[in-house]
Amino acid sequence: MNLLEQLSTLKRVAIYGYGQEGQSIKRWLSRHYPKIKVDILNDTLLEVRGCEVYSGEAVAAQLLEYELVFKSPGISPYQASIQTALAQGIQFSSSTNLWFASYRPHCCVVISGTKGKSTTSSLVAHMLKAQGREVVLAGNIGHPLLDQKAAPEATWVLELSSYQLWDFNASPDVVALLNLFPEHLDWHGSVECYYQDKLHLLTRPDENTLRISNAEDSRIGQYYPGKVDQYFNDKQGFHVQGHHIYFDEEKIPCLFHLRGEHNLKNLAAAFTIVEQLGIPVQQACLQLDDFKALAHRLNYLGERSGFAYVDDSISTTPQSALAAINSFDNTAITLIVGGYDRGLDWQDLAAALPQSTVKLVVTLPDNGDKIQQTIAEVKDAPLCYAALNMAMALELAKRHSAENSIILLSPGAPSYGHYRNFKERGQLFAQLAGF
Repeated sequence: MNLLEQLSTLKRVAIYGYGQEGQSIKRWLSRHYPKIKVDILNDTLLEVRGCEVYSGEAVAAQLLEYELVFKSPGISPYQASIQTALAQGIQFSSSTNLWFASYRPHCCVVISGTKGKSTTSSLVAHMLKAQGREVVLAGNIGHPLLDQKAAPEATWVLELSSYQLWDFNASPDVVALLNLFPEHLDWHGSVECYYQDKLHLLTRPDENTLRISNAEDSRIGQYYPGKVDQYFNDKQGFHVQGHHIYFDEEKIPCLFHLRGEHNLKNLAAAFTIVEQLGIPVQQACLQLDDFKALAHRLNYLGERSGFAYVDDSISTTPQSALAAINSFDNTAITLIVGGYDRGLDWQDLAAALPQSTVKLVVTLPDNGDKIQQTIAEVKDAPLCYAALNMAMALELAKRHSAENSIILLSPGAPSYGHYRNFKERGQLFAQLAGF
């Protein structure tokens, strides 16, 4: 029995987590299954018209009262209450599975990866739109799937996170996995579990789905020995050489303004995808001149009092902070780094600092002391100060940075516990810097 057939037999379901995704599920169920009673399970108490709401300690017991629960992405399925419910036969689903069960898109591309998925998805959508196609960009990028409407001939470009891939069970036309780095260990419980959940993007679709992957990423090859139809970062395909993109030995001329080798690799992935969708890259690359960096992704804010400021608040892993550092040549950098501690290893970043142009590091809580200690163990590492908050970090940066330095916010850690999200963190940085 598929998901829609199951819904047609039920009188009552629950939505666990009532944020943006949970609310979109509620609206969809009200439109398509108005006779189903919908209960809301949420960590905090709230009021939802026409629904019973269970919160706090009542949630765990209440989970056992349903045949089907729609779980919001932010809620880990590995927590004890959900594992208990699963063991007793309670089925969990998601807005993503509901969309795939209820909608048959003309063409659908799904993109994921630890880093680069938002930029790559946006690049693919941008190039397709420039060729006159109707495109819907949705998923983890901020637009719930179930709220989107489009003409039947539209191409859907979906960015999905590991939270949305945990129970992924669909066969889009194209899937692309960009990379794997340790991330979200608090949600998945282990690095191996995180990788396996991400790899559902490649393992779950049927044989009709075209699979694209990163030839340079050894973790993908290690954890997924299965079929890949097309690679990027492969010498025979689209790959980065110097500061340019090549296909095989042919240089691809294009005006692309995003900084960093990692963004060139995102573009190589995007070129691979659009070519598989029938768009010649020679045409697609002509439309890149007006593509701008997404907010809080190596965004150059401007100059104030002799310093240049760059907001890379989206950076939530040490690897992404290192990629940001490597995006600037021959310019002194003051790095503001740190945030919520997920137990990730900072040794690679610390070891790379003496060979970089980073002259000063300022750390933020909660893992700032840990990062500072790791840096202190590296020979010839730059000076490092610990700040208590963003305001103090900027004061330390301005006081101790050389003139004409770049003050770069690239935290390498989530914003949990201090800010609502990475956007609020980046906005505060910009505001305190005078922008």
